[in-house]
Amino acid sequence: MKKKFVLSSILFILLITGLTPFYIHNKTNNSGHSTLIKNKIVNKTKNKDANTLKNAKEINDKFYSHKKINQSAENALVGYPSTFSRLINISQLVVVGQVTNLHSFVDRNMPNTIADTKIKYVLKGDKDQTNKTIRVMFPGGNITRKALLSTVSDKPFMNISPEEANSEEIVTVNNPDMPLPKVGENFAFLLTKEPSEADNIPGEFWSIDFASKGLFPENAQGKYERIVKEPSIKDSSGKPSRDLSQEDDIKMNRGMNELINKVRTDK
Repeated sequence: MKKKFVLSSILFILLITGLTPFYIHNKTNNSGHSTLIKNKIVNKTKNKDANTLKNAKEINDKFYSHKKINQSAENALVGYPSTFSRLINISQLVVVGQVTNLHSFVDRNMPNTIADTKIKYVLKGDKDQTNKTIRVMFPGGNITRKALLSTVSDKPFMNISPEEANSEEIVTVNNPDMPLPKVGENFAFLLTKEPSEADNIPGEFWSIDFASKGLFPENAQGKYERIVKEPSIKDSSGKPSRDLSQEDDIKMNRGMNELINKVRTDK
C-alpha cells in the first residue's frame, strides 16, 4: 500500500509498537454478516437490500450505532507527487463509485471497514470495471474495547481498569480527516488492488492510495473534494494563510473534478 499513518494518539502509538507479527485467520459466512476477527461479530445486519440503497439510513444507523472514538492521524506520504496527472498515474485504478454495503474486520487489533462500492465511472484503469461492485478498505471502524486495548491494558501508566480491558463493548474508531463510508455515499478513489488475506481480510479488495489524499468524497454541491482544513496560520497582515497541504488539496480537488467532468462529457 502507498500509505503510512503516523498516529498522534499515545494509545495508538502504543498499539502499533505492541502489535504481534502473526495473523489470526478465520472464515467468513455467506449471510452478509460482518466479521470481527478473534472477537464477536461486529455487525449482525444482513443488509441484503443494501444494493438497492432502500435501507441506507437504517443500515448506516445500525452499523455506526456505537460510541465514537476520534483519532487524529498525520499522513506521512512516501512518493506523493506534486501534480494531479502524476497522482492518478501512480494508482492502479481511479474511479467514482457509490457505497452499497459495509463490513467490519480487525487486523492485529486495528479496525478496518470494507465498503462494497458500485463503480459509476472509471477515470483511469480497466474500463470493464464500470457498473461492477468492488470492495474498498477504509482504515477505522468497529472494534471491541478488549481488542483495541489488548496490547496496552497491562501497562500500569495507562491506568486501564480490568473491566475496561475485558469489555466486549463495541466502539467505532474514526479519523476526522478520512471519514468512514456510509451506504449511499459517493466517492472518487485512487486505488491499488490487494491480495486475499492482506490486512487479514478474506478475499481480494482495494486499498486507498496515500490515505486521505486518495479519497475525494462527494459534497453537497456535487463536487468530489478532499476535506480541506481551515487555515490555522496568518500572514503578516493577519489574514488566514494556507499551508502547503491545504494548497495541495485545493489543486488536487480541482484536477479531480475536471477529470470527472471530462469523463461524463465523453460518455
